[in-house]
Amino acid sequence: MKLKRILSLALSGVLAVGLMTGCFGGGGKSDAINRSSTVASALNGAVNAVSFKTNNSDLNKAVSTIADSLTANQAKQNGAVDTGSIIQSTARQITGYDNMTVGEPWSTRTDVGEYNFVRIFVYDAENSAYDTEGEVMDAVASKIKMMNLNNTKDNGTYTNSYKGYVSAYEVEVGTEEEPASAWVIGVALTQTVKAK
Repeated sequence: MKLKRILSLALSGVLAVGLMTGCFGGGGKSDAINRSSTVASALNGAVNAVSFKTNNSDLNKAVSTIADSLTANQAKQNGAVDTGSIIQSTARQITGYDNMTVGEPWSTRTDVGEYNFVRIFVYDAENSAYDTEGEVMDAVASKIKMMNLNNTKDNGTYTNSYKGYVSAYEVEVGTEEEPASAWVIGVALTQTVKAK
């Protein structure tokens, strides 16, 4: 009888610890705020080559999945995540899109068709360079502007047009002892190439 009581108390203790870990964030998302409209507005105000919308369900699913599983370590990044990272791979796998090159000029594409690209950005909200909404929006917009999409629209023989999509979350991750917060932003482009 005494053994059953000891086992019962031990099991209760294990369950209590498990519940506390779940309540205080064992490394995953504990709180997320959808910021997609804010980011779309900022990009539409800064990048005139593309109109960004928030209605791409595949992109929304990818960014939500990434935000849900973001670790405190991953939250420390600032900028476009590496194309070989698990974060970018998750976005590509869920959307079926190719990696999007950002931060450098694109040239006019000449192979007729429609092409889809995605890139995930993560900004550490604890970093003083990115602790305000405006700083994060400026950082993303500057990377998209560097692509010089206006210069790729028409080379005399081919036209390139673009549709833009964005999904974004501000998340709290980490543990009670080491909280972390970050912006997780997904930007997708559909590029349509036509012969004149």
